[in-house]
Amino acid sequence: GVDSTNGGGGAKLVKQDSLLLDGERISFAENNKTVTVEVKDIKLRGIASASYFSKPKPYVVFQCAETREKTTVSKAINGDCEWGKEIFKFELERAQFYNGKFDKLQVWVFDKEFLRRKNHIGNVCISLAGINVHEIDSWFALEGVGGDGTAGEIHLCISFVDQNSK
Repeated sequence: GVDSTNGGGGAKLVKQDSLLLDGERISFAENNKTVTVEVKDIKLRGIASASYFSKPKPYVVFQCAETREKTTVSKAINGDCEWGKEIFKFELERAQFYNGKFDKLQVWVFDKEFLRRKNHIGNVCISLAGINVHEIDSWFALEGVGGDGTAGEIHLCISFVDQNSK
């Protein structure tokens, strides 16, 4: 009885504590619990207006984990526009990012019209797998409402900051 209660129980407790020290709770500092996904250099090309009567006035909505952000409304010239100074940062829980729970960036492009509040132009879901190794700097095809692939393209530069890796 004595060996299994004190010895076995004590060994299990020490083992659990050592697992915590090796895991995500090694530091209770707030910045060590999160990673940041940063989105910048946002550009659109080849988009069409959702209305036949006006030029597109697009804006972009991003969702990563539970957080949504949106750009300002821009005026597209010949179907192209950019948001050069707008940068969006998404703070994610470290453990959930590395476990693959929040490993996607959802992107929607809308056309803000005078008569209707918004019209969907296109969307894309971007995998963030491997972003902790290299940044993503690329054009992505937007999937249109009808699925015909003519919704244009969006350019994003997506980078990753993990405070623990520095």
